[in-house]
Amino acid sequence: MRSSLAMAALLLWGNSRLLSLAVLFSIAFSGCKVGPNYRFPAPTMPEKYSEGGRRKTTAAADDQLVNWWAIFCDPFLDQLLQQTLSASFDYRIALERICQARATYRMQYAQIWPEIDSDFQATRFHSSNAVVSAAAPATGATTATKGLATPSLTQNFFQLGFDAVWELDIFGGLRRAAQAAYDTWQATDEQARAVKISLLSEVASIYVNICALQKKIALAIHLVQLDEKLLRLSLSLVEAGLADELQLEAVRAAMQADQASLTALETSCKQAIYSLAVLVGEPPEMLVERFRIARPIPAASGKIPAGLPADLLRRRPDIKSAERLLAASTEQIGVAVAALFPQLSLTGSGGSFASNPLQGANIGYASDSWSKLFSPQARLWGFGGFITWPAFDFGKRSAAVDVQVSMRNQAYLSYQKTIITALQEVEQALYGYFNEEKRVQQLVDEAHANKKSLDLTTSLYQAGLTDYSQLLQREQVWLNSINTLTDSEQALSTQLIATYKALGGDW
Repeated sequence: MRSSLAMAALLLWGNSRLLSLAVLFSIAFSGCKVGPNYRFPAPTMPEKYSEGGRRKTTAAADDQLVNWWAIFCDPFLDQLLQQTLSASFDYRIALERICQARATYRMQYAQIWPEIDSDFQATRFHSSNAVVSAAAPATGATTATKGLATPSLTQNFFQLGFDAVWELDIFGGLRRAAQAAYDTWQATDEQARAVKISLLSEVASIYVNICALQKKIALAIHLVQLDEKLLRLSLSLVEAGLADELQLEAVRAAMQADQASLTALETSCKQAIYSLAVLVGEPPEMLVERFRIARPIPAASGKIPAGLPADLLRRRPDIKSAERLLAASTEQIGVAVAALFPQLSLTGSGGSFASNPLQGANIGYASDSWSKLFSPQARLWGFGGFITWPAFDFGKRSAAVDVQVSMRNQAYLSYQKTIITALQEVEQALYGYFNEEKRVQQLVDEAHANKKSLDLTTSLYQAGLTDYSQLLQREQVWLNSINTLTDSEQALSTQLIATYKALGGDW
């Protein structure tokens, strides 16, 4: 009914009344949008995490949660992370995608409004003399015919004007598309934040790995030195006839194995530094020089705030991005539904001034003389529009609606899956952190016991109550326990980083 009234009005009204009617219709139907309206989903979330209240931990303020890496109290790590944000290619690419999404939204939003183009044409045309001569009157023509003026071979044409192109968004398809572009822009912004969180977490994890490798290299060097002492002792015992070749070769094999482990550790450390150099945007050789001095593993014990609220999870960028993509897919249903209804347009172009003024909304001037171009007699104008309404498309537009509905359903399922996955990641990270924290304490106690045993063996050796080989073996046991403790400390710091990453890490 509304489309019939619009068609009748377009046919009956003329001149400027048509443009006024179009504007009136646009305002009257501006609140009309077909398709479903988006409603924010309300998923069921726990009040707190089951693994978050296992023990009392150090509470953290909101700014500490935002800059979570500050809990390590490591200025060198702080410097690396700041450098990463300014130099990382992945993060800079993600920021450029935000700019692209914002520009796409501006383009889509601009389609709601009319596009006004200007054009200017200046032509000087010379006709063929042969054609004009052939058209001249023959000899013996009447006097009246001979009296006619011969047309000029050279002619001028000037044209200046404006034309408007405007698709009236009666059923809200353009507004739905603009809103979908805006939601996609917001989702892209959250995706860039996810890149930032992942990047900072990866840099921190690699840094912890490098620190652990440096400590293990120092332990491996010490262990190889002990192997060399045991080998020399075994050689002297063999020469004195107090030991056999079997014991000597066993000591030699152990030393070779420890030397191979040292080489592997040095290789892993260099490779980790090179990987870190790519992330922080620094030449590898320069970063290797900055790690000449071994750095301690960042302390991670007791760094999880007590009673973490599950609401923190809503701030995760992947959850917010999934929610925004769900909103965008909902708006796209309205775009597809709007295609089922008639489209009313005011269209025009500078080339249609003289051919068919009713095809466009045009105004301008045309003349064969520049001096007369702006005279009232040279003025030309035209208003027009048309309505398109799909008659027979064999279900193509209806199928497009079904496609968008299915995509909206997929987006909703992806949103729900993202929430469940996030809860899983948080619970796993918290469980791993608290268990590793307990293991670190157990290994600390073991290392203290082995150190005490080493001290007692040293006292016995100094008193002449035990041999040198027993002392070296006890020292090896102590070094191995320190090495195991180093692995656990690295795992604890890595679990702490994983926990903050799982929580969203950039609130």
